[in-house]
Amino acid sequence: MLEDLRKNQKWIIWAIAIIFIAGMGLMGIMSIFNPTPSVGSIYGKKIYLQDYDRMFRQNVQQYQYQNQDANIDDQALKNINDQTWEQNLSRIVMDRQLKKYRIKVSDQDVLNKIKNDPPAELHQNPEFLTNGAWDQQKYMSILANNVEFALVLEDYVRQLLPYEKLEKKIKDQLVVTVDSVRVDWLEKNDKVSAKVINLDWNSIETQEVSDAEIKAFYDKNKNNYKKEAARKYRYVTLKLEPSDYDIQRAKEDIDYVYDQLIKGGDFAELAAEYSQDPSNAQNGGSLGFFGRGRMVPEFDTIAFESNVGDLSVPFKTQFGWHIMQVTGKRDNEQGEPEVEANHILIKTEASELTKIDLRSTADRIASIAERTGLEKAVEGMELEIRETPELFTTSRSIPGIGNFPNLVSEAFSKRLGFVPPAVSLNDGSFAVLELSYIKGAHIQDLELVTEVVKREVDKEKRTNIVLEKTKEFMAKHTPDEYLEYAAEYGFKVVDANERLVTQSISGIGMDRKLMNVLFTKEAGEWTEIISTDRGNFLALVTERHIPNMDDFFANQETLTSEYKQRKESTHYSQWYQKVKEEADIKDLRYQYY
Repeated sequence: MLEDLRKNQKWIIWAIAIIFIAGMGLMGIMSIFNPTPSVGSIYGKKIYLQDYDRMFRQNVQQYQYQNQDANIDDQALKNINDQTWEQNLSRIVMDRQLKKYRIKVSDQDVLNKIKNDPPAELHQNPEFLTNGAWDQQKYMSILANNVEFALVLEDYVRQLLPYEKLEKKIKDQLVVTVDSVRVDWLEKNDKVSAKVINLDWNSIETQEVSDAEIKAFYDKNKNNYKKEAARKYRYVTLKLEPSDYDIQRAKEDIDYVYDQLIKGGDFAELAAEYSQDPSNAQNGGSLGFFGRGRMVPEFDTIAFESNVGDLSVPFKTQFGWHIMQVTGKRDNEQGEPEVEANHILIKTEASELTKIDLRSTADRIASIAERTGLEKAVEGMELEIRETPELFTTSRSIPGIGNFPNLVSEAFSKRLGFVPPAVSLNDGSFAVLELSYIKGAHIQDLELVTEVVKREVDKEKRTNIVLEKTKEFMAKHTPDEYLEYAAEYGFKVVDANERLVTQSISGIGMDRKLMNVLFTKEAGEWTEIISTDRGNFLALVTERHIPNMDDFFANQETLTSEYKQRKESTHYSQWYQKVKEEADIKDLRYQYY
């Protein structure tokens, strides 16, 4: 069987992949009996499964063409799926913006672009280069004499140009002033060095906190324990594992290889042709020398109990089926025995049929759970029902499940007991979920946050103790003695060397309030006590590197251009993110793929 499979491996892999893709779509259709199912909507406009699947298949074929030697696994399919979705999303969102901003492209615009600003990709094409450099005359000659090329280029530019004009229009909204460029330049060149005394409340031992203190703090700070509306899902996970059929098929394959070896086949040649261990298949299956404990127990035992030249019968480990041939033995420099061996591995992996069967089981459980509830749907099955932590409207991922923002969104629009279609996870497993918890915006009861409040009261007490110690420290010592005696009070001195205002300090982290104060001081000046969310600090500024403004004015034009490009790119990205957020995106791909 293995011989025939090997001969037709590439075509079989791709045939199964296409069947699997089609199967996913068909199961999704059957699960909801909808004559025009959709994989989601953008601006309320449905993206129909039939159209989306056609585009998905085209992208799969393109991936196949570009990666002819690569296997198409679950992760590759997921990446192609995400790429297809993003293509749809970008097209619909941007087409809406083209209309909003009334972007028009004339024939003259297209002609000017073709003649004076050809696409950047062409500048890498040897056909248009002379001595490695762009040759405008050669380009224009080819354009004039190759009608087919000219028509293809015109069509490409006509599609591309509206989006370029829109991007320019959005970027032109940004106003760059000399002051903003100057501030940016100063942030990148103005530096400070300091000795920072970290008045860390963690240096104080934990304080006793009474129930009365916890209650008083909670009553005073109730708004700190506000919780927005929350939801939870209960779920079961159906793990993707090789079936008995998959294990038996791998066993038949390893037996075939073993039979070839017994008949005199060359080990190195058979390893190169059949072994599925990518680390050594191409070097005759050689593992080199290894000591005891380096390999899994089954492998270790056979290796050290065999004699040089012995060929093992096929044996199984967690990685699959192996054949091993011991080729050498020795003692290393420490006198410990080592074995040299070659091996062939046939992995035990879930087949595409096993994956399809697992999805069918997951769909069946989801269908039953929709009618009877999850608990009854998995009754008698060895599946553990778990529950997610609280999910909020801002959540994107579901712990234990993965990144499914639309499942989160649906949790806030459905009733208790809602069961979405079975969800395909990144590792090929499936999850079946049931909405199990609905809670509106609320202040958490004291019983639920007692330990949190206790820690806050403890922190407040310790912080107050530190501040009292600091006042005592400052009253007893003059500033020129602070660094010398800080350690006696349990304070740490941290060096901040040549820090920009946007940089962090080792041992403290990024504290903008602290940094802003440091930059108001001259070399040799002490700060007052600086209280921030990260703690309390005293600092001596030891050096100030104030850049020469003449350098700024000498390079102002270049600095402005670079700043403008950066800010325009950021502005455009932020604009695009904002219009995406306004697009009312509903991603329902998980119901089909």
